[in-house]
Amino acid sequence: MERRRKKRHAMTTAAELRVVRSVICHRIIAVMERTGPCSVGKLAHAMHRRADGLYFHVRKLVEIGLVRHVGHHRPATRPEAVYDLVADHIVVDPNVRTPGFLRALAAMYATSIRVAAERTRAAALQTGNVRAGRGRSLMVKRFQVSLGADALAELNERLDELSDFLRAQENTGERLYSVSLLLTPAG
Repeated sequence: MERRRKKRHAMTTAAELRVVRSVICHRIIAVMERTGPCSVGKLAHAMHRRADGLYFHVRKLVEIGLVRHVGHHRPATRPEAVYDLVADHIVVDPNVRTPGFLRALAAMYATSIRVAAERTRAAALQTGNVRAGRGRSLMVKRFQVSLGADALAELNERLDELSDFLRAQENTGERLYSVSLLLTPAG
């Protein structure tokens, strides 16, 4: 049933970005990154949503080539289609710079920031989150600094190392955390 994922898929079209900017599609991709191949029913359970509200979004992700049908799962009732991402890591092609692509990219980034803000707000309102020490589970820091070319290169290397560390933690079965990284020119 299961075909192997590619290591990396670079999104090169505005159409891909327009689909991914949907909060639901964004979350479907995040769940599939963690769980691997799954049915819409399993996605619905993981996302705390009704399955009938996800079929449209899964179809859109299949149409643009980010998700593919990989087989069927046969639960007690009837067979369910199983879907998976086309690659372990779905990234944006940094070389595409057309105006339509850049507009879609800006909208997709705004969705990522909105999702992070929603999760941060919800976590800040919970009393059980630790905000200091090694057990810290909630943190927001913002820096505005001047960086030369060498410092920017070092920062990017460290962000890549952090990204690699976070990817290596996937599927450990422990508590799920959301980590959002944002780097942008300030002016």
